[in-house]
Amino acid sequence: MCNREHFRFICGTGEAIEPGMIFTDGGSIPRALWFVTDLSPWAYAQAFLVRDWLFDSHQAGTTDKSFEVRDIVLEGVRTLMASGVCEANRLAFDLIYSGIDSFIARLVWVGKN
Repeated sequence: MCNREHFRFICGTGEAIEPGMIFTDGGSIPRALWFVTDLSPWAYAQAFLVRDWLFDSHQAGTTDKSFEVRDIVLEGVRTLMASGVCEANRLAFDLIYSGIDSFIARLVWVGKN
């Protein structure tokens, strides 16, 4: 039996997001961008896990959160950088933002992929 604490992210608003069991492939970072320092599918795994949990919850209809969950993910990335878990990297942050705020990401969110 595994006795471990659950992962939880507490947003600046005080909301706690505690993902349950979930399968994830990390971030959907295109391989062509992996050359950017600290930009890989697992570099910001905790933030990507929150994103995947919120996306799956949205698709299952168990949350009323809108596409603006991207702001929660970005807050997670900023938190990882500010706390020193990940190196502060403005280029990586901007590329993550561009990806999760893109037209394609919005289409996937509404289920038109």
